[in-house]
Amino acid sequence: MPRYKTKIQRKVTREEALAMLEKCNNFNEQVFVSLCYVTGARTSEILELTKEKFTITEEMFVVRLRTKKLKIDPQKFQIMEERPLEFVRHPVDPFIENIVVAVQERNIGDRILPFSSRWGQLLLNKLGNQVIGLPLTPYHFRHTAITNQAAQGRTIDQIMHFKGSTDARSVTPYLHARPYKVKIE
Repeated sequence: MPRYKTKIQRKVTREEALAMLEKCNNFNEQVFVSLCYVTGARTSEILELTKEKFTITEEMFVVRLRTKKLKIDPQKFQIMEERPLEFVRHPVDPFIENIVVAVQERNIGDRILPFSSRWGQLLLNKLGNQVIGLPLTPYHFRHTAITNQAAQGRTIDQIMHFKGSTDARSVTPYLHARPYKVKIE
């Protein structure tokens, strides 16, 4: 279990993330910001995504992210190497639609974003400075997405699945947003 030496000072608000979309120089940058904001995935997980990792319908989309840690699924008695995350598809949500358009434009086997982790870090740092005057990291978006899951009243197991974690202690920094107190047994 990692020890948290620094505390994330703030979440990225929806308005700030929308302003970052406007400051992007191209569509790929908008897709990266959208994936960070919606999924809270690690940069490495986002940059590994291919068209095959998405299932898109009129009502929702599912993205299957590679897990950093292997987990055993007790219901299927198998090791899980991916975690599927489901999102409701709102046609007026620019984050969701950027992701859907990017996936639909790619060929099978092509990565959604053929860039490096350093590119993603530098992009968010630059956009954070331009929009809110603070350098942001991909972890700020991860913290925001996971905290939003807790604020929506998700269970600890659901938050752990969303985060890709196997230890309940790792989600405690996000539980401050829950609408009620949680008892961990």
